[in-house]
Amino acid sequence: MADNQSQEETVEVRTFLSRGSFMRCKLRTDEVQVSELGGWVKIREISLADFDAIESHVASLNESGGQLQFRARVIIAGVIDQNGDPLFRDSDVELVSNLSSKLANKIVNAITGLSLISTGAVEEEIKN
Repeated sequence: MADNQSQEETVEVRTFLSRGSFMRCKLRTDEVQVSELGGWVKIREISLADFDAIESHVASLNESGGQLQFRARVIIAGVIDQNGDPLFRDSDVELVSNLSSKLANKIVNAITGLSLISTGAVEEEIKN
């Protein structure tokens, strides 16, 4: 008897998700040590709505010749307090833009890593 005849076929069972499955989906969070400031910051992954808003805002500034502030907007969207509420407001963009590059990049890299997005790819897409 040949091997392929003696082996049972494996049947793939698929579970299809409902709308409710998506509604129960929670954004992942993490904590990042910010030794430059002597503490920790809580971050969350960027939602699709946040990402679209950042991309749209940066693209409109790019077209008008304004300052892009992409990384500052990622920090504003992704840094949360211990209760899960945003730590910064949109009006804090200047404050966040004045953080050191080292500090900002550490936080941005953590947020984009958690969100599985690449800042380089987004910035390249916005330029085009």
